[in-house]
This record gives sequence, structure tokens and C-alpha cells, in this order.
Amino acid sequence: MRNINFVKAFRDNYIYIITGSSNNYAIVVDPGESSSVIGYLSKKKLQLWGIFITHHHHDHTGGIKKLKQKYPEVKIFAGANEKVQIANQDIYLNENDLINTPLDNQPFCVLDVPGHTHGHIVYYWKSDSEDKQNFNHLFSGDLLFGASCGNIFEGTPEQMFTSLQKIRKLPATTKIWCAHEYTLDGLHFACKIEPNNLQIAKRLQETKTKYSNEEPTIPLILEIEKETNPYLRWDAPSLQNKFNTKGDDLQCFLRLNELE
Repeated sequence: MRNINFVKAFRDNYIYIITGSSNNYAIVVDPGESSSVIGYLSKKKLQLWGIFITHHHHDHTGGIKKLKQKYPEVKIFAGANEKVQIANQDIYLNENDLINTPLDNQPFCVLDVPGHTHGHIVYYWKSDSEDKQNFNHLFSGDLLFGASCGNIFEGTPEQMFTSLQKIRKLPATTKIWCAHEYTLDGLHFACKIEPNNLQIAKRLQETKTKYSNEEPTIPLILEIEKETNPYLRWDAPSLQNKFNTKGDDLQCFLRLNELE
């Protein structure tokens, strides 16, 4: 069985801690700071096997140095195409690279998703034989959030569109573990873009309840994102009519980005 837990860093960052059931190894995704991670690992008596980095921004990498000091055998995995060197990086990853881990027999698959940064990657973990619910998992960093997507800092809107296309093609039941809790803001924007979308309105009310109860909105479900996230709905008639881009998915996406 797979276990995906998280600790909070800063105001809205999620740091993910992934474990299996057959040993005490753990993988940490995007540790923006170290103290909460070390506290969790110590409490659960876990050994840090790997650190998966999606991109070079400090709120995703700030804890690497101290984690490496605490767990000197840990390997640091990150993309091969980042313009900024990631501290202590051991493994340089490219599109479709597979990462075998001690957690289970199913490797993580790497997808190149430039846009937010030049060398942003995501980690896709397919269902294994013990996962009776048949869930796949995507650790999306700052590529995709609840009802929104990441800002385009180093790439181009065209690159971001191509990157999001890759994600949209994954199985509808894929669980998405994004790096920030931005869902409420994303849904407010989505409601402005598609005021007649009843699924967005329903999700907004559900999310408000979660926020009031201090509950996370993760994991996201890809099927729901495709119904309520404007940045995955470039072919929806409501959006294409709004932007007068009928039949041109890219132009619809570009027009949507111009509104931010």
C-alpha cells in the first residue's frame, strides 16, 4: 500500500512525504524547509531515501541543505534543464525517465513540463497491484493547482499549454498533489470566466466549507479539474465562444492567460 502524507511549510506550501508498506523508507517532494520534515520523519521512524524536486524556486528547495546534513545518504532528484543549479543535485532527469524506488515495484515516471520555469518536471506514479482503488498519482509542483495553473516565469504560454496537454491526457482518476493551496482563489477566477458553469459553482461552495473547517483541498482529481479548471478547458464551447476562438485550442488558452 502507498501512503502520501504532507506537512505545511510557510503559509500555503505543501511538502509531501511518500512511504510504502514494506519498509521504513520515505521520499520527500519539494521540501521548502526542513524542520517539519525532520520532525515527521523522526516521529514515524522513517529513513529518507530520496528528495524529488519539481523546480528550482526556493520555496521548493530551501530545506535540501539541512536534510542532506541530517540524511547524508539521501539522493536529490531534479530536472536536467533548469537554468538555476539546484543545491546538492545528484540525479538529472529528463522526459520519460523512470525512477525505481524501494517503496514498491512501480517506478515514478518523469514528465518535462516547462512554463513556470525552464526545466520544471513532474513525477507520475502509476497504480500498483496493491492499490485496489487503482489510483495514479501526480506530484505537480507549480504546474497545476486547484482550478488554476502556475504563473509563467521563465517559459512561454505556448510551452505551458503543451505541458498542460500532457497532464490532461492522464487517466481521469489521477490524484494530483500540487504544491500550494490556491484552490479557493482559482475557483473565484473560474466563476468569473464561466459564471454559468454549475460544476464550478458547486465546487466553490464545497471548497469554502473546507476552508472554513481548515481542511485541505488536496488531492485534486483530474476529472474534476477538467470540469472546473479553466486552464484545462481550452476546448470547452463556453470558453471558445467567450474568446471567439472556435476550433483553436491554443488561442483560447492564450486569451485566458491574458486575463490574469
